[in-house]
Amino acid sequence: MKVTKETASVLELKHTSWFGVFFGAAIMAVGLALLVSEAAMPGRKLWIVGLIALALGALCAVSQRFVTLTLDRSRRLATIDTRRIVGGSRVRKIEFNRIKEIVIHQTYARTTAGDREPRVRPIYHLVFHLADGKMEEIDITPRSSTAVNRVLTTHFVQNNAVMEVGNKVAEFIGVPCVDRRPPTFSQAIEGIQTIIRTAKEQAK
Repeated sequence: MKVTKETASVLELKHTSWFGVFFGAAIMAVGLALLVSEAAMPGRKLWIVGLIALALGALCAVSQRFVTLTLDRSRRLATIDTRRIVGGSRVRKIEFNRIKEIVIHQTYARTTAGDREPRVRPIYHLVFHLADGKMEEIDITPRSSTAVNRVLTTHFVQNNAVMEVGNKVAEFIGVPCVDRRPPTFSQAIEGIQTIIRTAKEQAK
């Protein structure tokens, strides 16, 4: 999620999924090429693979979401506009006085790429924790569309980008930003070292 507009009264952030759309379109193109090849040279049963590729590509493309978060300080209103290529849009409006805090939440998803081993990919959510106990959340996972971006978008960089978004939104609204993600490896090591130091000092 990136800031696309920032003034004294309006803060706008957008989360796009164009990579998923283009990836789905590429799979559909492969499926179409297989169908054409089967029509030109029948008997190889490529049409089955072609149809599967077309279906998977279409599903990938139409399932992508485009989210726009608009914070209007003059109206004291947060608007979450979620759109899909197919399926219309969903608009959620939240008054600032209903927002208790902004929470950064993290989960994990297993992904596979070709013949490589499954990988665990972090998924980050910006959660509006409301005073009545309800929650509204937005997926703000940083996206990478190239091999270079995948190298640059390390876990550390993602953490910084996610916290920057959370802090900016919370500061604009005037509520605290709470980090409820699991500790990183370095944070866990630091915590263990602190416990060991404390235990040694108490033993003296």
